[in-house]
Amino acid sequence: MATTTNIGQAVPRGVVDTAHETVSSVNQELEAEVKSLRSQIESLRQSLVEAGHETADAVAAKAKQAGAKATSTVQQYPVTTVLAAAALGAVVVLASRMSWSSHSTTSSSRYIDRAEGMLSELRDALVSLKGRVL
Repeated sequence: MATTTNIGQAVPRGVVDTAHETVSSVNQELEAEVKSLRSQIESLRQSLVEAGHETADAVAAKAKQAGAKATSTVQQYPVTTVLAAAALGAVVVLASRMSWSSHSTTSSSRYIDRAEGMLSELRDALVSLKGRVL
């Protein structure tokens, strides 16, 4: 008696176990484990997103606090702040000039003398400004 063939029918998924020479349907436990791992990965991803938001909020709060402190310091000590900014600017200018002069063919002692003179003039100007403000 001939058997009928089911052409066009879906072929069931199966697992071939060559060690035991068996063919069986897909292990349901394996599918459940994969599903569990996927849910664990999703919860871990969500935890990392939340931790990132918390860290960003903490950094933003610290930056806001530092900005407020700087603003209050400038408001409390406006003259000192201006003097400090001017001194910092002078140091940057002198450093850049000295850096530039080291590449020049003239002696660096001439530039050091000029820098000392500029610093002296800056100090005198700051003292004069401080005397007029206070």
